[in-house]
Amino acid sequence: MGGNTVVVTKSIFYYYSKATDITDLKIVKVNTQQIISPILRFDMEYNKVLVVDDEPHLLRSLTFVLAKAGYKITMAGDGEEALKKINEETPDIILLDVMMPKKNGYEVLETLRSIPEYKNIYVIILSAKGSDNDRVKALSVGANEFVSKPFSPIEMVARVKNIFTSEILSKKLKVID
Repeated sequence: MGGNTVVVTKSIFYYYSKATDITDLKIVKVNTQQIISPILRFDMEYNKVLVVDDEPHLLRSLTFVLAKAGYKITMAGDGEEALKKINEETPDIILLDVMMPKKNGYEVLETLRSIPEYKNIYVIILSAKGSDNDRVKALSVGANEFVSKPFSPIEMVARVKNIFTSEILSKKLKVID
């Protein structure tokens, strides 16, 4: 067999342990919630979110609710500062405003998508402009999601939690040889 394998479906978690032959194979089958919830609680301090916005009120409110939910938060007030923060510590998720001084959100996103180490960071564009053209532009530049302002900070916490439980957790679960 040669290695350990982890397989996660919507409701079942399977762990195939290392075995020398088929008679030694051990399969552990448990409810996914029993496995995922402890993983998320354990790794919460490593779930890094960068919040980038030039509006101090929005920056503070998002930072407060996300930190209270247990995420490690970094803040930036403009696009240049955001790129510097990303170089210092790569976040898992970026909440990125579009209209900012120095570099706008689209410029930051284009830069991120051009750098191999950063091209897979999950980016949610935040914008006061919510037309179809704005949404299409954000997605075509490489955003994973587009959220129109105003929005509920509590809803954003739920959105971030869902991203960590589905997108990022699935990237962290790998086949181990």
